[in-house]
Amino acid sequence: MLFKGVHALVTGGSRGIGKAISQKLLSEGAQVVVTGTKNVENGWWNECENCTFSTVDFLDELSVSNFCNYIKKNSFSCLVNNAGIFSNSDEKNSLSSFDSVQKVNVSAVHSVTSAFACGSFENVLPRVVNISSIAAFVTRKGVASYASSKASLNGLTRAHALDFAQRNILVNAICPSFTETDMLSSLSEEKQNELLQLVPLGRFCNVNEIAELACFLLSNDNTYMTGQTLVIDGGVTIQ
Repeated sequence: MLFKGVHALVTGGSRGIGKAISQKLLSEGAQVVVTGTKNVENGWWNECENCTFSTVDFLDELSVSNFCNYIKKNSFSCLVNNAGIFSNSDEKNSLSSFDSVQKVNVSAVHSVTSAFACGSFENVLPRVVNISSIAAFVTRKGVASYASSKASLNGLTRAHALDFAQRNILVNAICPSFTETDMLSSLSEEKQNELLQLVPLGRFCNVNEIAELACFLLSNDNTYMTGQTLVIDGGVTIQ
């Protein structure tokens, strides 16, 4: 039970990578709060005794402010910044779309992590994991907003690691490639096969593989790694 007694917060934990990380933490004894944009009455968390759901809209300043106050009043020792949005409308030169992606993928992470860092950490080594993307390193046409947001998130990870080092807060980022989530499954079979050809290992990443890495970074097994961006991509970026 690596996380027995640990109080963890996972933004965007209702599905996909966030769900996998949350369930891994719960299986190891943690108490977990997951967030979603919409108030969902029924979800996988209802079946878990030590998991609760909180609604927050990271595009709404008041919602973010209220959520940050909530974080400050609670003693979380682990934070996973997983909530994010993707826009495929960059080719339309939509400034509002670009700004929305930056607001959720970067600004909200800064606000949430700063609120987390205000916590009282007694006999605890607090840890933060940001879910980034290999889009920070390799990109494609038409996704400037997403790619730039993830590059910014990696920079923010390093900045936060330095800013919060005196409080012994470890901050790291994980950069997955094509992962078996709802977003991937929504693509056509032709597009999925096209992406698969880019992966030297010949398969997509499983969300549980990312969860395992995240939980290492959040656990007591990690005592000295901070400010790092770990790529988990089946070899996509080494080509």
